[in-house]
Amino acid sequence: MSSGLSLPGSGLSIVSPGFTGATGPTGPTGPTGSTGGTGATGSATGSTGATGATGGAGATGATGAAGATGATGPTGAAGPTGGATGSTGATGATGSLGVSVSSKVTNYTAVSGDANTILMHPSASTTAATFTIPSNASVAYAAGTSLVFVNEHGAGELSIAITTDAMYLAGTVGTTGTRTLIASGIARAVKLTSTEWLIDGTGLI
Repeated sequence: MSSGLSLPGSGLSIVSPGFTGATGPTGPTGPTGSTGGTGATGSATGSTGATGATGGAGATGATGAAGATGATGPTGAAGPTGGATGSTGATGATGSLGVSVSSKVTNYTAVSGDANTILMHPSASTTAATFTIPSNASVAYAAGTSLVFVNEHGAGELSIAITTDAMYLAGTVGTTGTRTLIASGIARAVKLTSTEWLIDGTGLI
């Protein structure tokens, strides 16, 4: 409701406002507007979160390959020298020369075991006998081997023979063959090569 006031001679009138009416009901919600642009990233970093629980221990890894051998260390100092050398023991008794004597009363051909021994025709054998040096093909005595022949006193005549090899008489020029050794005689035959012997002695003919 409004009231008016007229100004004389102006032709104007002033209308005063009336009382405000009650607010009408709210109209329906209009459509949603488009999304605005993303705002700028904030500059402040958030606080660090709490540390998580420690995980279980992992399985042990495979053993690595052996490393190279280190250089050899320096040699240690030499130890102390042992005690003094003991005194020399007493000299033992002199042994025998080790030359055996084999007595043969009949004809005999030497064997390998007779090397460097004495073959004796004893006085008990008053008959003649022949001792023979075997060929190298039969008994291969080493060069330097000696056979010593003894015809004991009162024994019969002893002949020293050789088979297919050569036996030279010492002091002669190429004399070979069977030699005779009288009673109380001694002779030595030395092998020089595989098929050559040299014989000399006392009472040797």
